Amino acid sequence: MYINNYPSNQRKNEKSDSGDKTAKKPDTANEKSAVQREIIMQEADNRRMVNEKVKIDFEVKKLKQDETELRINLRDRQRRLSRLEQEIKISEENLSRLRRKLNLL
Repeated sequence: MYINNYPSNQRKNEKSDSGDKTAKKPDTANEKSAVQREIIMQEADNRRMVNEKVKIDFEVKKLKQDETELRINLRDRQRRLSRLEQEIKISEENLSRLRRKLNLL
C-alpha cells in the first residue's frame, strides 16, 4: 500500500501498466487454455463416471435376475424338502406298522 505512493514506484507502476496491455492477450490465452484443459478433464471424468454407472446398472440387473432365480430355487428346494419329510414320515409309519405286524405273527 504505502510503497505504491512513492514517486519512484509510481513510475514503475506506469511502466507496468503500459506493459499490461500487451500482457493481457497472453493472459487471456492462458486462461482460455486453462479453461479448455479443465473442460477436457471434466469431460473425461464425466465419461468415466457414466461408464461406471452403466457397468453398475448392468451388474445390479444381473444380481436382481440372479436373486429371482435363487428365490425360485430356494422355494423349489423348500417344497422338495417338505415333500421328502412327509414321505419319510409316511415311510417310517409304514415300517413301524410292518414291524408290529411281523411281531404279531
